[in-house]
This record gives sequence, C-alpha cells and structure tokens, in this order.
Amino acid sequence: MKGAHILAIAALMVAVSPLAAYADDFFPPQWRGESGTTMQQWTFNTSANPTLANIDNNPYGDPTASITPSATTHWWNMWQGHQGVWKFEDFMYLDIPNTPIPNDTKYIWVQFTYYAAGGAMPQLYSDPGESMMDVVYPPVQIDPYFWHAAVQLTLHPNPSFERITIEPMDCTLYIDQVVVDTICFPEPSTLMLLALGAVAVLRRR
Repeated sequence: MKGAHILAIAALMVAVSPLAAYADDFFPPQWRGESGTTMQQWTFNTSANPTLANIDNNPYGDPTASITPSATTHWWNMWQGHQGVWKFEDFMYLDIPNTPIPNDTKYIWVQFTYYAAGGAMPQLYSDPGESMMDVVYPPVQIDPYFWHAAVQLTLHPNPSFERITIEPMDCTLYIDQVVVDTICFPEPSTLMLLALGAVAVLRRR
C-alpha cells in the first residue's frame, strides 16, 4: 500500500508540476465542493505570522495560520528544495471560520507536507470540543527529507469556528504546506425532515 501511495504522489507531482506552489493536494476528500464544505490551503511563501490562506474557498470568513513564537521558531524562504517552510517545536494553529448552523457532525480533512526526525507524524487536534483523529493516508516519503500525510478529525457537534493545532511529537517539526477541507452534516432528525420534504415534493409532481 505504501508503494502505491508513493507512485500516486509521483504521478500527481508530474501532472501538476506547472503549479508547484499549490502541488501538495495529493489526497483531496471525495466530498470536496459539496454543500456545507470549505477548503483552504497554506503554502507559507512569506514569513507573515499569522498569515491568511493562499487558497481560500471558505464563504464564512478568512482562515489564518499562526506559529507560536520562540527561540527555535524560524521561517525559511527555501529549505531542502522546498519554498516557504516553518520550523518550530511548539504549535501551529489553523483558525477556520465555519457555518454558524449547529449541525451534528463535522469532518475536518487535513493534508500536510512536513519533515521531522524519523518521519515522526505530528499530533493534530481541534478545539472547541473533543476531536478524534483518524489517519486516512499514512505518511509517505516524497523526497529525501519531506513526508506527506492526510488525517481526518471528527467533531460532535460541530462548532461555528475551529482551531486546528499541529503539535510536534517530541522533535523539531518543519511544515511546508497544509490543505484543510471541512464538511458539516445535520443531525439525524434534520436529515429525516429533509428526506420527508423531498418525498412530498416528488409526490406533488
């Protein structure tokens, strides 16, 4: 499976090479672009901290990324062949506004390109509320230094605003790019009412 992921990434890198600045969107969720979704991407091409998303398909507001300042925090314009890389040992925060409707469930799909000792994947979680992290695409090495992975966070119920935290696992972390998709689902009773409404419309027709 890991070999298949590497081959898929290699093919995608060749296919999108003219858009290298936005290339690390290897595993988009199948539900991207559907009703109730958002999508935002950071390439960190400047040292601005906090910084707005480079790609912002979020109708609810402006998503931002910020990195905890410290003696070890540093932005590299170019590091190991990757442009726009943040080095840190504390936290990176992704603040994403979302729908104000208090739906039952929210999925947050996060792809990230990173370097860490031994390829150690960082921990991701979201506030407010409790989030559960599922690794949907385990880390695969895309060059001698950098790895790419995708995880999904699940929130019950969904907040109108979430802060995603990226935390290194006992090592220095280098983040090159991050892509975040979100989708919100109504509670089951609301879905039932919507389904009944659709049936009623069809019967009238």
